[in-house]
Amino acid sequence: MPGNNNNVNAEDNSFLPNDFCTAATRKVSDPEFQKQHKKTKAPTATVAAAKVVVEETTNKNKFDEFFDGLTMTIPPSKKMHSSPSYHSICGVKLLLVDWKKSFGIDVCCPNCNNALKQDRANFLKNKTLFPVFHITGPPSWCMVMSMQCTPCCVRCDANDGITLNSLPACVAAAHTQETKHALNNRNLHLSKSATEVFDLLMTTHGNGEICSRLLCNTINREHLN
Repeated sequence: MPGNNNNVNAEDNSFLPNDFCTAATRKVSDPEFQKQHKKTKAPTATVAAAKVVVEETTNKNKFDEFFDGLTMTIPPSKKMHSSPSYHSICGVKLLLVDWKKSFGIDVCCPNCNNALKQDRANFLKNKTLFPVFHITGPPSWCMVMSMQCTPCCVRCDANDGITLNSLPACVAAAHTQETKHALNNRNLHLSKSATEVFDLLMTTHGNGEICSRLLCNTINREHLN
């Protein structure tokens, strides 16, 4: 019936860019939200956007509607020009690194080869986002699933190099980071393109400072543009 179809369409279109902008801006402006996330390394606006994503997509089983593989790009909105906080993160990529949800794949324990049990993502557990730095554009921010082996208690994160190397190559390619530097004791990773550039620079210069300056300059240029 026409009336029922209209209701279905209204429900399907309830999460539009303008609504996303309004919801994220509201959170950024909330003093309590600012207090809860003042120690978070990610920009507050990015954390707010990630919170909206969890509430409106993953918690409502709408993951496939908004994510392409692991990635969702924060969309432009007609309202963003009146919201400096949202305008500053438009185009930033949020990744939900959850191989079970994205591709239906169980990750095996590197120790005993049993399937790892899903625990919780870092953002749900302690409200943190994991950065992946690029040589072109701002960093991507990841919500990373933590997994544990029940028999031997080994714990792995979904973005560890050992995890990525255990996946089919076509699946692991959905992540932007280079597996050889995806160590489990680091608090950031580099994208494949950044790693390729730095591999060349470090051979000649052996200088980490210039690599850091390139990453910062990339973020600044993107902001000015």
